[in-house]
Amino acid sequence: MDATPSANCLPANQKSTHQQIIPLTQHNSADGLIYRDTDSEHSKRVALSKAFNCSEPDVVFQELPNHVALAFTIHGCPFQCPGCHSEHTWDPNTGHALTDERFESYLKQYRGLISAVVFLGGEWNASALRNKLRIAKQFGLVTCLYSGGNHVSRALRPHLDFVKLGAWKEHLGGLDSPTTNQVFIELKEGELWHDRTYWFQEHLPSTTQNTTVFQTSRGVSYASA
Repeated sequence: MDATPSANCLPANQKSTHQQIIPLTQHNSADGLIYRDTDSEHSKRVALSKAFNCSEPDVVFQELPNHVALAFTIHGCPFQCPGCHSEHTWDPNTGHALTDERFESYLKQYRGLISAVVFLGGEWNASALRNKLRIAKQFGLVTCLYSGGNHVSRALRPHLDFVKLGAWKEHLGGLDSPTTNQVFIELKEGELWHDRTYWFQEHLPSTTQNTTVFQTSRGVSYASA
């Protein structure tokens, strides 16, 4: 779930220096990683936890550029990446149950102070997460998921505006690193749409390249299945 985002997020009035943004559906799977859930070991790990417990939410400014977001760290992450900054949340039985009622209570408490919600994990219990995303949408909030996986379920996509994909790999760095394996994707009408990773890398000289060059340099390709 870790992304270690940069403090240099894209201001609301600043235009991107990218020459073009390529829809993800235009990329093939000839090389690099394909964002499909074909890892049987991952499926086994996902089955280990169906609890939906969380830590107390935090107001964050970096995880979703241009937004003030309420972030919920969901306990029981099945990926357990080496070097994870949130190892203390791996046990699904820690934290407190994030029921729909409690979640709605949080949103009422922060109404007018936030413009988005960010879930740090939770996709392993798609049903519970989907309910929370629906509630957030009813409050008029932008929704975002940080996942350590390489795929986001079609059941969740219609309710998401943004998703971070990719395991935390310390030697590659987070979203603000030019060598990162992670991607930050905008969704539109339930489909993976644009790679917005450059939002976290505006301070890097390499971000003047277009998206195709940027993606190829990381050896990453995408699939929307």
